[in-house]
Amino acid sequence: YSNMKKEYNAFLFFDMDNFKHINDYYGHETGDRLLKITSKKLKESISDNDILARLAGDEFAIILTNLGKDKTVAMERASSATENILNNFKEPVFIDDIRIDLSFSIGIKIFPDNDKSPQDVITNADIAMYQAKKDGKNRFHFFDSQLDMESKRYLKIKNELKYALQDGSNELQLYYQPKVSIKTGKVVGFEALLRWDRLDGQLYTPDKFLFATIGNTLGLKLNRYVILSACNQLIEWKKMFKDFNMRVSINISAEQFSNENFEKELFEIIKSTNADPTMIDLEIVEDALLKDTQKAIASINRLKELGFTFSIDDFGTGYSSLNYLYKLPVDALKIDKSFVMNIFKEENASIVKMIIETAKLFKMKTIAEGVENKEILEYLKKFGCDEYQGYLFSKPLPPKEIEEIIAKEYQT
Repeated sequence: YSNMKKEYNAFLFFDMDNFKHINDYYGHETGDRLLKITSKKLKESISDNDILARLAGDEFAIILTNLGKDKTVAMERASSATENILNNFKEPVFIDDIRIDLSFSIGIKIFPDNDKSPQDVITNADIAMYQAKKDGKNRFHFFDSQLDMESKRYLKIKNELKYALQDGSNELQLYYQPKVSIKTGKVVGFEALLRWDRLDGQLYTPDKFLFATIGNTLGLKLNRYVILSACNQLIEWKKMFKDFNMRVSINISAEQFSNENFEKELFEIIKSTNADPTMIDLEIVEDALLKDTQKAIASINRLKELGFTFSIDDFGTGYSSLNYLYKLPVDALKIDKSFVMNIFKEENASIVKMIIETAKLFKMKTIAEGVENKEILEYLKKFGCDEYQGYLFSKPLPPKEIEEIIAKEYQT
């Protein structure tokens, strides 16, 4: 680092797009061969004075050296060099008979600058890479002053979240929102929702911290925590209420569902907690089911044999094709709250009605999210929706307050 201060240089942080999906779908041997091919092509893309390294997994780094004494010129040269590298990956890679289209999200940090150490350079390039991925992948992004502010927030949240996941911190909690039968008005189940009760006294919903889990292992750790906590809570409620039979829904991310260890880890949690799978509904977004429909169907069927049920979350916001829907062995469609909350707009009313009719056609239940007033509920009742959740009945609540609701249900 000290020898590189005479002229500007650029640290390029490469992250291969969708490598996890490639690894899971085609196997680790194909993934390893792809990494070797990538290393070779990257090496061929740079000059003898530049430096190439594999950081970890599907992450690579290149240092472009001697880009000139003017920072603007250095950025232009770094841009040109990066575009040339990406051009070398425009053609698909073939491994045996498998065609793989490669792309990268790349973060670039020009140095020396205001960085205090080499690690600062790497971290800032990583932040810029995250921005490139956030902007849509298959592109590069320079670290700049705006990202500097965002990076400090990102790193702060990421580091605090790591601490929150440690045993004994008790910062991460599950709240539960009741699901109510539209026909009977009875509570029939709950959705488990993650909350972060921070040391500064603020209660964070996932939209305030999930961004810090993109591109690292925190997302999978959070998902595992949610499943484990929900299973333990089910056991507690079973002990407290003799006839308790209300199903708890757990959100499963696309990353988690496509992970090759998902089923194994789920089995292990069920075994260790002794939770009843027939009381657990797994909510999965459409995108997770579309990446590999046949694989998704096989996984769902295996889990349904154990007693799990499945719902498609946020239905109507994704692909929503009848062609794939009739193949999927799911039990319910959750109507996205964006349609429900604006149901009095003509097009939304038509969409909600269509989703309910489609679900009936395939013998699935429908659950409406975001029900906030009686007028919306009456609309849903008229259309034939089965269940609802929303502030009309209750916001998400901590377990102790949910137990009061359960007690009332069993008293009536």
